[in-house]
Amino acid sequence: MDLDCEVRVEQFEEWLRPHVDRAISTVRRVVGQTKTSPSRLLLSGGTCNIPCVRTRFEAEFGPDLVIFDFAVPYEMQMDSRGMADVGNATALGAALLAIHGAEPVFARDLGVRLAGNADDGDGFYTVFRAGSPVRGQKITVPFFVTSAENGVARVLVADRLDPVFHPRGRLLRVIPIPIDRNEMWVDVHFAVDSLGTLRVEGSGRIARVESRGDGDAIHGVNLGYRLPSYRRPPEVPVDAI
Repeated sequence: MDLDCEVRVEQFEEWLRPHVDRAISTVRRVVGQTKTSPSRLLLSGGTCNIPCVRTRFEAEFGPDLVIFDFAVPYEMQMDSRGMADVGNATALGAALLAIHGAEPVFARDLGVRLAGNADDGDGFYTVFRAGSPVRGQKITVPFFVTSAENGVARVLVADRLDPVFHPRGRLLRVIPIPIDRNEMWVDVHFAVDSLGTLRVEGSGRIARVESRGDGDAIHGVNLGYRLPSYRRPPEVPVDAI
């Protein structure tokens, strides 16, 4: 079998166009949700090395706003076999952002999938909103128990990348919570640390039996980093030079 296949640049860019369009739409939506004007947009990962991706983002947001690299601290520089900038690896880029004082934030909505009626289907309840800072916060939320007959309430923990394309979210874990058979409500506790580990515990309001915390840790919650606010240095009057 001959696996050689010639792909022209035009074809490659045509294949990428809908994905780049979706990425730009997502960035605009996220920026709009923050209700602030970003001073810079940093693209990291191998995708930002593709010329058509760079050109599109610069055309959409302005060449002065979009950046693809910055000075790498000496202790983070790699040898000739490795990587030396954020464009080569998203993981390395995240580490560099942390070194430069970037604040960890939630990259996706994080919450609970709720059972809905037959017409609307399941819904999504947001506990931590995308873009909000991760500061080791703990949130307790009461939830209604749909069925307590077997003495266990099940919390469907999910995250959601985009409310338009993924309205129900992606299921991460089903957390069982022991309750009394007469329970109508449970208290569910959510806590996320700076490393992106989510711990979910809960208790019924009558039985007060806590769920085991050992197996309820969800590792690898999607986090992003917000660059510290950039202030342009004041312009020096020509007369003062």
